[in-house]
Amino acid sequence: MKKLIVLPLFLFFAFACSSSTRVEEERSEKNEFFENADTVEFETISQTLGYSTSGSTSFEENQELIIETEEEFIDLWVDLHEQRSPAPDVPEIDFDNEIVIAVLMGVQNTGGYFTTIEEVGVNDGVTGINVVETSPGEGCTITEALTMPYHIITIPDDLPDEHEFFIERIRLNCDDEE
Repeated sequence: MKKLIVLPLFLFFAFACSSSTRVEEERSEKNEFFENADTVEFETISQTLGYSTSGSTSFEENQELIIETEEEFIDLWVDLHEQRSPAPDVPEIDFDNEIVIAVLMGVQNTGGYFTTIEEVGVNDGVTGINVVETSPGEGCTITEALTMPYHIITIPDDLPDEHEFFIERIRLNCDDEE
């Protein structure tokens, strides 16, 4: 009987340690990339601020999108705002000189979720996109509605075509706030 208890505990701690190690390795890889990268200026086109109830169920999962044509962007924009009336006008993008980067956090069961593109850089022929996803933790006051956080930016189209997304996930602890 003791073997049955020990095995689940061993598996739990082994997974917890490997998960923690993986997060540290990812953070280290991101830091190394951006320490040596040339910073790229970007413009925010649209971003939810933690409580977008608009959106399509076609965006239930996290997605990182690179959009290079006006048609693709219009499709995304219409899908993102299908439940809003009136829907906001589609922003004009100069696709001769820019591409669109969109990060979508997927449909969340509550508010309090944010996704932000913090930094864009070029390093060794790769365009890196640094994304921070924040979720509510203990003690956070949140809306009880489906939300769909996203951040959409434009970057110059003359950057390297190889893209790498570095995603850091942060869980807030609101119990400590006063």
